[in-house]
Amino acid sequence: MATTNRLTDKGARAAGLGKHADGNGLQLVVRKTAAGEISRNWVLRYRSPTGKDREMGLGVFPLVSLQAAREARDDARRLLARSLDPLNERERVTGEMRAAEDQARQRRRTFDEVAELVMAAQNFTSPKHQWQWSATLAKYATPAIGKKPIGEVTTDDVVKIIAPVLDAAPETGRRLRGRLQVVIDYAMAQGWYTGLNPARHKDHLERLLPGLKKSEAEREHHAALPHAQVPAFVAKLLALESSTSACAIFAILTAARSNEARGATWGEIDLETCVWTVAAARMKRRRLHRVPLSDDAVELLRRLGPKKDGGALIFESPVVKRSGKGLTDMSLLRVVQQLNADITLHGFRSSFADWAHEQSVTIKGGAPIKRFSDREIELALAHAVGNAVSRAYARDDMMAARRSLMAAWGAHCTGRQAEATNVVPLAREVA
Repeated sequence: MATTNRLTDKGARAAGLGKHADGNGLQLVVRKTAAGEISRNWVLRYRSPTGKDREMGLGVFPLVSLQAAREARDDARRLLARSLDPLNERERVTGEMRAAEDQARQRRRTFDEVAELVMAAQNFTSPKHQWQWSATLAKYATPAIGKKPIGEVTTDDVVKIIAPVLDAAPETGRRLRGRLQVVIDYAMAQGWYTGLNPARHKDHLERLLPGLKKSEAEREHHAALPHAQVPAFVAKLLALESSTSACAIFAILTAARSNEARGATWGEIDLETCVWTVAAARMKRRRLHRVPLSDDAVELLRRLGPKKDGGALIFESPVVKRSGKGLTDMSLLRVVQQLNADITLHGFRSSFADWAHEQSVTIKGGAPIKRFSDREIELALAHAVGNAVSRAYARDDMMAARRSLMAAWGAHCTGRQAEATNVVPLAREVA
C-alpha cells in the first residue's frame, strides 16, 4: 500500500518544480507561470467509476492548507466508494448553488422589471391596448412598488394602489387590479413569487375592496337598438354608401365585434362556402372563430371585391392619405351615432342576442319552442360556452345550425323576415 501523508507544511512550501505526492492520489504540482512566478496547486488523481483516469483541482497552496487538501481528498475517496465521480458531484452541487443564487437574484427583480417582461410577452389586441396597459401600470403601480422586489409585493401594497383609483374611477381600478394580477402571476410562473397572488380577486380582494364588484348601474350593456328597429337602421346605413357604413353593416350582419370586422381581410373570406374565418390572434378569447355568412353578407362582400391580395383589408379608410389603412373604432362609432346618438355598434350584438332568443316555432294550441338554442347564439357571439371541462369536450362549433341562425338574422336586418321560413316572434302561433 502506498504511503500517505508524505508531505509536511514546511516541505510543501519549499518543494521545487514538479509533482510531489502526498499519497492516495493527492499531489502538490509546482509550476513556473508565464510571468516567471511559482504556482503551487493541489491536484487529486483518481480513477472514476467508469474506469477513466481523471484529475480534480483542490485549490492553491497555501490558500488551501495541506490539511484542507487531505480532507478534500478523503471526501472524494468516500464518494468513489459509493460509485460516485467526485468531479461530477462537484459540478452538480455547484450547478445547484448557482441555480439557487440565480433564483434569489431573480426574486430581487423589481415589479417594473417583471412588468416589462410581461409587456413583451403579452399578445395585445392592438397598439392602443398595449399603450393602455403600460400607461395604467406606470401611473399607478410604478410610484408605489416599481422599485420593490417582485417577491416582496404584499396585499397591503396592492390595496393601497387600487383603493384610491377604485374610488375615483371604478372601471380603471378594476382593470388595474387585473393587470397587477397578471404581472404577479407571471412572476409566480417563473418561481420569483411564492404564495398566493395578493392581487387575486376571488375570496381575497373582493372582501377587502367591495368596490371591485360592479353595481347594477355599471352592469348596463353597450347602448343597443331594439331589434325591431334594426332593419330601418341598416337601410339608413346602406344609403350612406361608404366603406365605413359597409363595415358597420357587415359587423351587424355577422354579430361581430368592431375590431373583428375592421380587421377582416379578403384572405379570411371564402365566398364559395360562404364562411368567414377569423384567426385566434384576432379574437378576444384567442380561439379561431368561423362565421357562416348569410346571403346578405355575401352580397355586400361581392359588391366590395374581392381583391386578389388576400391580405388586403376589406374595409379601408376612405381618407386618401391613409389609403390601405384600416378603419378606426371611432370612425365606426361616428357613422352609427350620426344616425342615432344613443347607440353603439357593439350594442347590435345585444340586439342580435335579444332577437335570436325571442325566435320560436310553435304548433297552434301548443307551447312555443325556441328555434335557436342558447349554445348556437353564444357560439355566434364567440362567447365561452359552459365550463372549462365541457368546452374541452365540446369541439363542434355547430356551423350547420348557426348557418340557419345567421341567414334568419340577415333576412331580419334587411327587412326580408317574411322569407325566413318558420321563424316567428316568441309566443305567436302558426295558423
